[in-house]
Amino acid sequence: MQQSTPQRAFLPETDPLLQLPSAYSPWDETAAELPKLLAAGRAREVLTRLPQLDPRGLESAGERERALGILSLFGHAAVHESWRQASASSVPSSIAVPWVTLAHAMRRFPVLTYASHGQNNWKRIDPAGPIELGNIAVLRNFFGGLDENWFVATHVEIEAQATPLVKAVVAGQEASAAKDPNAVFRALHCIADTLDTMHATLVRVRENCDPHIFFTRVQPFMQGMKNVVYEGAAEFAGVPQNFAGGSGAQSTLMPLLDAALGVRHAGDALITYLHELRRYMPHSHQEFLAQVEQGPSIRDYLIALHDSGLNEQYNRCIEGLGRFREEHLAISIEYIQKPARQQASQRGEHGTGGSPFVGYLEKHRKETFANLLQ
Repeated sequence: MQQSTPQRAFLPETDPLLQLPSAYSPWDETAAELPKLLAAGRAREVLTRLPQLDPRGLESAGERERALGILSLFGHAAVHESWRQASASSVPSSIAVPWVTLAHAMRRFPVLTYASHGQNNWKRIDPAGPIELGNIAVLRNFFGGLDENWFVATHVEIEAQATPLVKAVVAGQEASAAKDPNAVFRALHCIADTLDTMHATLVRVRENCDPHIFFTRVQPFMQGMKNVVYEGAAEFAGVPQNFAGGSGAQSTLMPLLDAALGVRHAGDALITYLHELRRYMPHSHQEFLAQVEQGPSIRDYLIALHDSGLNEQYNRCIEGLGRFREEHLAISIEYIQKPARQQASQRGEHGTGGSPFVGYLEKHRKETFANLLQ
């Protein structure tokens, strides 16, 4: 069974650090100035001149996480600053060398992931208040502005709201193994209620994030690295690298729910891609997901039991997961597919991680609802 249950779902156990040690102040200071540098078209120039700092002097996990987030911001700014013409083909050594060193030490990739862009990129305005919209400020931006901040903040709130859901998944599996129907009922009820709450927040992305601004000012910097050289990074020996961009598909929540509820998807290109994206999750998230996938199976327990009340709660979970996927599909069409067609974008109708999503997301939505129990 699971060795430990995340206490904040997949957000960090303590709030992200707001500052690095003084030896790394050039990174903090440049990150604060980055929106102005990008607006002036001078980001890559300034980033290239940064001192090449050694990340091995970072002592705590929080320091390393903040540094990785800042270096990821720098790397994507340097490569994608002039994306309207063509992204740059290399990351300057001032960024690439510490970025690759730190990413490898953390068992991560040198690319802007969902973990760096969302899960570890926030602070509470009132430190004693909840992690929710209205009390979340984003720490690191590209151009910045309301739309970019709101997009990130809604994802942070969803991750925070998932805390009882993640705990209920563990409780539901343990209760299934113990053949405790009352405990299974409570776990499923919690999962269903939490999915409703998460869905309500996902819908709110439209309140302060305009699709046109997202597509033209936010999404370009979330692209991955395609045939990019990490200058001076001995680990890659000058060989161009390819990494997927940051994407909500790198969140552990959806695959966790599929595993917990026994939802299976027929093989397709997106499933292959989503399994590949698991490698972009923090290693502890990957391990927890693998433990849940090993069972025991809540769905198999319910099928053997034939309890109408439990099946009703399970179906609420399936319906909630399906509705969340429906909303995600609708937002993806509104924020990526439609603007791409209107602007005849060379980036095409691809998600932030680089996937051609629409047909596959519709298929996954249908496969989710196919798991309803009679």
